[in-house]
Amino acid sequence: MKRLALPLAVLFLAGCSSLLTTEAPAPVYYEPQYDVSPVSCPASFRGVLRVWDFSAASPFGRPEMVVLKAGGEVQYSGTYQWVSSPGVLVAEDLTRDLSAGGLFPLVVTGDSPLSASLSLSGRVDRFAWERKGDASRAVLKVETSLVESGSGKHVLFHHIYDMSSPPFQGSDAALFARAMGELMGRFSERFRKDLCAAAVRGPS
Repeated sequence: MKRLALPLAVLFLAGCSSLLTTEAPAPVYYEPQYDVSPVSCPASFRGVLRVWDFSAASPFGRPEMVVLKAGGEVQYSGTYQWVSSPGVLVAEDLTRDLSAGGLFPLVVTGDSPLSASLSLSGRVDRFAWERKGDASRAVLKVETSLVESGSGKHVLFHHIYDMSSPPFQGSDAALFARAMGELMGRFSERFRKDLCAAAVRGPS
């Protein structure tokens, strides 16, 4: 069954859940969700992978939803928030998705006591609701780096993903959360396919 991005706290709100409301009700939290598309690969990396929480450029280091408006205006929502900051959300989703595949023998989080010979880190440069006139879309820009631990810290993979969702109408935070969830699913699938290609090529 398809998983949809739904608020984790249900509040009795009048009208639609406009992200740009001037009222200040209790926060409503969203988690971007998607169906994980399996990625099969004929090769794999040797070594345990540690996934660190991603850093984030300002203003995306906070859990509040961010709107990018025409003219470069940036607006936070005090009411509609993610369950975690974007860098944590991206790291958690990639940890889950990579754990379900065969690219690595084991995937652990940054706080795991287990030793790991490979590290995945990154930076979220955009995680927002972009609004231009009546058209809206979710936008995502993430830099990723897979590094082999050790004195040399050899970079095995590095790529920047700059993606956006199809346009949607409306000013409902749930629509944005759903669009962002689907966009993150596309990002995760593309990232895992690119990792597979790097594993097939082998060390450079």
